[in-house]
Amino acid sequence: MQLVSYRGPSMAGGVSGAFSSLWNCMMPEMDSWCYMDGAAITQMSRRGESVIDSMPQYIIDGHYNFCNSFIWPVMHDMPERVDYIAHDRALYREFNRLLADAIKTARKPRAQFVQDYQLALIPGLIASSGYPSMIFWHIPWPKHVAAMHVPPIVELVRSMIKCDVVGFHTAEYADNFRQFAMAHIPELRNGRLSMPQLAVRPLGINNDSWSLNAAAKMHLFDTPQLVGLDRKQIILSVERADYTKGVLERMDAIRAFFNKYEHLRDKVSFVQVCGKTRPGLRHFDAYWKELEAAEAALRVEFDLDKNGVNGEFRPLVWLKDPLKPTHLSLLYRDAAAMLVNPIRDGLNLTAKEFVLTQTKNAAPLLLSRGAGSFEEMGRYSLEVKPDSPGQVAHTINRALAMGDAEKRYRHRKLVRAMESNTLQDWWMSFVEDRQLAVKRS
Repeated sequence: MQLVSYRGPSMAGGVSGAFSSLWNCMMPEMDSWCYMDGAAITQMSRRGESVIDSMPQYIIDGHYNFCNSFIWPVMHDMPERVDYIAHDRALYREFNRLLADAIKTARKPRAQFVQDYQLALIPGLIASSGYPSMIFWHIPWPKHVAAMHVPPIVELVRSMIKCDVVGFHTAEYADNFRQFAMAHIPELRNGRLSMPQLAVRPLGINNDSWSLNAAAKMHLFDTPQLVGLDRKQIILSVERADYTKGVLERMDAIRAFFNKYEHLRDKVSFVQVCGKTRPGLRHFDAYWKELEAAEAALRVEFDLDKNGVNGEFRPLVWLKDPLKPTHLSLLYRDAAAMLVNPIRDGLNLTAKEFVLTQTKNAAPLLLSRGAGSFEEMGRYSLEVKPDSPGQVAHTINRALAMGDAEKRYRHRKLVRAMESNTLQDWWMSFVEDRQLAVKRS
């Protein structure tokens, strides 16, 4: 089975990092991997890497714009953030067509495991050539889609239902997809087309690698921005500067926390690893400016110098550059709590990474229902509500005051959940789906 993804193994972290781990583990039936490497359509097999074809930059750019300015906000139920440009939609189609053509010419027909919204048209484009496929949708599927946005989404769905299996992180996302498809594709309602198997399979992570990273005998607090934080309790957050992640809402919560719990000002600091994302797209650029303005407002309100310090008081340390996995593991490991407060998020793997690095402290996880991982992890986390700064502040204080016995109990339950759904388990579940589909045919 060939894995097909937008990004390849050169991209660190997140979903690409997960696929790299799977590839390195020599998982059954993963015999090749097709992906974009810059403008090159690249295929990696166990014998090495080769370039199948290349793509003009204007097609790559238009595809990128349609993915991030249209599909992304629609799927995250944020219609006010949507920019629809018909020309970009046409280039999205062309991008998928060129990649599908490369897949068909590279090797004889065989199963393709397609990843995510960037490549949603590929299953439909390869079906007529005898290529069976599956697709995994890594972001949410919304309960409602505005009428003006329905036609482009129907086009994606008509391709996706050509798959044997369509995978989602949560039952909610799968149910929303089913309802949308039944409402907008008449052939499903009258029986001329059949709904593919909808599989609810939240993505796991490589448990061993994160646990090993956290066990490293290294010290992170000698880096310039983190000097002195070993004397404080750190509330950590890790994400991109994306309007779905609740970063702006968290800054309101930080203000509320230090105004309510002034006695903790010299004892607690919030650290966010949060870099700029999707530069050049207006809603993302505007959000970055909002975040910078919010940070500046914190400086004024708390009388901070240019480095964000007022004596021993450092309310927010903002790391804008990405960290290596080993360094990120150390931050996870030494944090007093992890705050994951998206408004709407596909899964949020950072919550899982944090849990597996808590080899010493069993520090609590604070999680909003907006994270897809809440379905797996919410019961033993502390729930936060991004739209309520006071509630978030109160819950942070509760986490800091939590006794060791409760921390260990919650952490033990979370680890068991991670152990019951590893990254390798996720892959093998789709291998089994593929084998069943072959038997049925």
